[in-house]
Amino acid sequence: MTTIAASLDFQMIAADSRCSTDTWMFNVSKLRAGPGTAFGAAGAWDQILKFYAALEQNGELGSECDVEVLELRADSIWIYNGSLICFPIKERFWAIGTGAPYAISAMHLGKSPVEAIEIAKLFDPGTGGEIDTMRIQNVSQSKSKRRGTNPSV
Repeated sequence: MTTIAASLDFQMIAADSRCSTDTWMFNVSKLRAGPGTAFGAAGAWDQILKFYAALEQNGELGSECDVEVLELRADSIWIYNGSLICFPIKERFWAIGTGAPYAISAMHLGKSPVEAIEIAKLFDPGTGGEIDTMRIQNVSQSKSKRRGTNPSV
């Protein structure tokens, strides 16, 4: 349960920070930087960490994991679906996670990835917390000071 949104026009990827277990809810950073690229992952937190570890160490997953990853490059958006194999999409913006339909609609109307996640937070109970961002130009990371508007799930 999350929302990750990326846009070529804004050269930005953004992610909410809500993470939950059966008994706890906490904030995490779902974004990772690579050389000239940025990643955002949706899925079970342990699976996301497993995917990022394999990606960062040029390793292997051993088996597919239940994770979906959006990668923003300077000229394209790529999707990973449970493995280290990725494919490019033709769209100039995209989103993954439970709030993706809201975020995609918002970006279709010209909103930035941050604004798209703010809108997703209004309607998707799985999206919340601070919003983390990365820009491709310098792959810098920041946190939005806006807080979630949805109650915990």
